[in-house]
Amino acid sequence: IRRGEVRVMATFTGQELFAEYAAMAIMMQYFLMRWARRITERAFWICGMLLLLAAVAATATRGGAIILVAGFLYVIVVGGKVVPRVQSTRVVFVAIALFYLGLGLVEPLVSHLMDRMATIGADDSSVQSRADVLQQAVDAVTRNPFIGHGIATAAGTFRGAVSLNIHNLYLTLAYTIGIPGLLFFVWFLAGLWRKGKRIFDDQLADQRTREIALALNTMLVMFLIDQIKIEYVRQPMTMHLTWLHFGFIMASWRIATKQQRIPDEVAG
Repeated sequence: IRRGEVRVMATFTGQELFAEYAAMAIMMQYFLMRWARRITERAFWICGMLLLLAAVAATATRGGAIILVAGFLYVIVVGGKVVPRVQSTRVVFVAIALFYLGLGLVEPLVSHLMDRMATIGADDSSVQSRADVLQQAVDAVTRNPFIGHGIATAAGTFRGAVSLNIHNLYLTLAYTIGIPGLLFFVWFLAGLWRKGKRIFDDQLADQRTREIALALNTMLVMFLIDQIKIEYVRQPMTMHLTWLHFGFIMASWRIATKQQRIPDEVAG
């Protein structure tokens, strides 16, 4: 790993899926650290975040680092009324400062990721391969836009270095189940986002409920961004984790709705 010859993926089928999982777990552990009251609990979650940061670096996947930054920006900009912007900004500043102060120690671990971040662009072979398969998938969707080409995609379906996975969830859904299926899934995701935002924007809800909603909503945004260059449907375990996350969002919305009804019923 330190020589840049191994990109870790744990029990996932690809580095991108593992990096996405680790980045989203860092966000949840950030909120768990905020809720901790004892110094030992805070230390536990901080150590967990550091280990996950090391895992993201060891995947050498640019997407994991990008959505992690995007997630904290979302908390600062959109969730500033729930988690004070000063607190979130301070955490980001301290993390960046510690990274640079300890760069001499962690440089062997992050060098591969930094090299890949520096080479991203039109000339990058990975970007070129994915652009090629995306164009082929778009052409295939236009030939059969309503019912798609079926959920089973054989190896060698596409020409080039990437012959099986399209590396874009939204285009994958359009290709496999058609544009109507894609639109339904986007409508479903938009509903989840609205429900989460409604909770953490509700000033009548208790603080913990609002922060839980913000954490889950932020993780959803991170997921939506990362799926632009990967598709979670390629692995059953990732599909299970993703829909478990969706279920947590719905559960938090139901609990918050129930909490809002109880005072009304008591007052009545």
